[in-house]
Amino acid sequence: MRSDDRFLAKQKFFIKRFQHHTASPISGAMVVVSGIAMVNPLEVSKRTFVPSLIPLIALALTIV
Repeated sequence: MRSDDRFLAKQKFFIKRFQHHTASPISGAMVVVSGIAMVNPLEVSKRTFVPSLIPLIALALTIV
């Protein structure tokens, strides 16, 4: 199997595995964008974890 075929197989598995679960529109957009860029969606979420965690903490502090 070529690497492109394995990548597409992983994406199809990911979509079939989670298609029955509710998800935010951001996660759907992340899957689409990562598919276009041919990057694993988990790699994208790892890169955006810290930048999204900082505003979450700031918001929690302002609420409390």
